[in-house]
Amino acid sequence: MMIVKFKPMGPMMFRGPGEFSPVSRGPQAYAISLPLPTPSTVSGCLATAMERRPAAPTASWSDAVEEALGLKDGGFLRGPYLIVNDEVYLWYQEKLINLENLKKLRKVELREALREGKLLDDFLTPLRVERVPRVGIGLKEGKVVDSERGLMYLAEFVDYEATFKTTAVWIAVEAHNFNVKDVSGKTVRLGGEGKPVRLDVDENKAKLYDFLEDFIRRPSDVAYLYLVTHAFIQEGSSGFEKIENGVYLWPGIIRHVNEFVNKVTNGNVDVEYIIGRTALLGAGYDLSRNAKKPMYIVLEPGSILKVHFKTNPGGLIHLLYEKGLSFIGGKLGYGTFLPIRCQ
Repeated sequence: MMIVKFKPMGPMMFRGPGEFSPVSRGPQAYAISLPLPTPSTVSGCLATAMERRPAAPTASWSDAVEEALGLKDGGFLRGPYLIVNDEVYLWYQEKLINLENLKKLRKVELREALREGKLLDDFLTPLRVERVPRVGIGLKEGKVVDSERGLMYLAEFVDYEATFKTTAVWIAVEAHNFNVKDVSGKTVRLGGEGKPVRLDVDENKAKLYDFLEDFIRRPSDVAYLYLVTHAFIQEGSSGFEKIENGVYLWPGIIRHVNEFVNKVTNGNVDVEYIIGRTALLGAGYDLSRNAKKPMYIVLEPGSILKVHFKTNPGGLIHLLYEKGLSFIGGKLGYGTFLPIRCQ
């Protein structure tokens, strides 16, 4: 396995869900960056760096990117996350946390702690990401300023150098079972506004996989699974379920997650509860089809699942890690998680 590292050369913009247009007035003329790029952003950038495109039309947007990257023979991505000097930082809601802080959860029963009034922040000690505002001007056809309408907009970029007081910051993604050596040394554009990043490939053991192997060496029948990236749970148009005459209920997220996990593990893993947040998230723009990708209900990064293993926790956690906790886009990095032993 290898780590592909993207070296930012300044503040970055990673767009979140929702519309953003300088043609609009009011809230839609304002954008704020996510703390890290989504797996779609990173995998698309990597495919561009590898100068690959799908050879033929595919069944879905995820199949197209997987084919372009050459992931059909067991390859997959995990992440993204940040490497600062030699420390790892993970996405936690709108903030970041140090990877080492996850170990604090090993002796905590989270549901009881939250009932007693404690917060996840008390255990994870999140770090606020510094942002820098930028004023932009939208261009009309011909790449010229529209002097009549102005097309002014405001955007807040993430500034990793200001956050960590160092330039030794990389956005990283782990590449398993496929070769990405050829992208090392290339400069490509990443995220909104097309900011340049330099690519480096590190063949040392991957950071997230080290954490996973620690669990496999000393497995536990009960574990927390910390979501490093968004996990697609269901299509956004699933609608309400009728549970009896005149009574409708939105399908429970935990049920959908349990069904997915049970399918992957042949019923050998049960989800007891989930602590986290859900949202609507689009997977970005599909250049091959010239259309927006679908919207999905997602579990956000920083969500935690408590799970029980009926047998062989080490083998099952490895299986889930390769698949990803996402019903689509798992090979691209969606549903990346880290397991934490429970006492």
